[in-house]
Amino acid sequence: MGKTAVYQGVKFSVKSVKTDKSYKGRQSPDGKAFLLLDLDMKNSGQVSMFYMFPNEEMSLMADKESCAVDDHHIDNGIEKGQSGVCSVVFQVPEAAKKLKLNFRSKKGDTASMDIAMK
Repeated sequence: MGKTAVYQGVKFSVKSVKTDKSYKGRQSPDGKAFLLLDLDMKNSGQVSMFYMFPNEEMSLMADKESCAVDDHHIDNGIEKGQSGVCSVVFQVPEAAKKLKLNFRSKKGDTASMDIAMK
């Protein structure tokens, strides 16, 4: 994996990426798959406490299609110097090859990282 992005002083690193046709008892629509993305996070500095949701936005570009967060679990409220984990689920086109995770704040700050599929 190894991909990283720094956003609002928090380093996000890809821990794992996988796709599946079902998630929590739901089947993905035809032509789609669930993308399960696990990230490690480390608050290395700009803010004393980092909250991802609802303060910040995360989305995924799968080839040329914008995909919103379908489900998530995040260690919210990460203090400066501390680490946490984030698991995010998106519905993406099954044939998608180029994935880019995007972060954006309501103030306009942005960051992104390419996600490699196995």
